[in-house]
Amino acid sequence: MNRATRALLFFPLVAGCYVYRPITAADPVGRERVRLTLTDSGAVSLASQLGPATEEVSGRVLSDSAGAYLVSVLGTRRRGGTETDWKGEQVIVPRVLVAQAEERRFSRKRTVLASLAVVVIAAGARQAFWGPGG
Repeated sequence: MNRATRALLFFPLVAGCYVYRPITAADPVGRERVRLTLTDSGAVSLASQLGPATEEVSGRVLSDSAGAYLVSVLGTRRRGGTETDWKGEQVIVPRVLVAQAEERRFSRKRTVLASLAVVVIAAGARQAFWGPGG
């Protein structure tokens, strides 16, 4: 088996698919990455910290009080779809300014399906280009 074929077969083992689901636990501190969708008033109130027209904040929750999330921000998305990467700057996001809070979770089902698709495509490409003789 040549190096390229082994690399394609190894890829599914290291790749993973993730989905965002509503936060179910009372305490999302230290969990996977979270995504906070801001209300319209939240976008206006936090514009000085996050930039104008920011509708989503993603990052890790450092602390969670009854009234606010302290987030290590890894990225934001504006209303026009423009995404901006951050380097973990800390921002306090009051809960009343959050329309939806979701956490990133590993999706076993999507990962298995994507892995199978990669293996099938790799096998089909190998057969198409190299034929049965190798």
